Amino acid sequence: MADPKIVKSSVVIKYRATDGYSADTAFGGGRGASTVAAHQPLLDAYAELARLLALFGYEEEARAAAEERIKAVADWRAEREASHG
Repeated sequence: MADPKIVKSSVVIKYRATDGYSADTAFGGGRGASTVAAHQPLLDAYAELARLLALFGYEEEARAAAEERIKAVADWRAEREASHG
């Protein structure tokens, strides 16, 4: 069974740091007149979140969370394949 496909996505990242710096960043793309591939905003946000987590001292937690979620998808695919052939 094929994986579902993304047709549109958008992500907003907002944060404020103890040094007073704050940011509000948005990523979007997909259907309509957009020239951005539908999955690209998710990749851009993923990269920005990884950068921010490492910048603020949470690099290991970020790696562990990503690896855990990627493994969960692999397990889901294996279960789906076993039940749907």
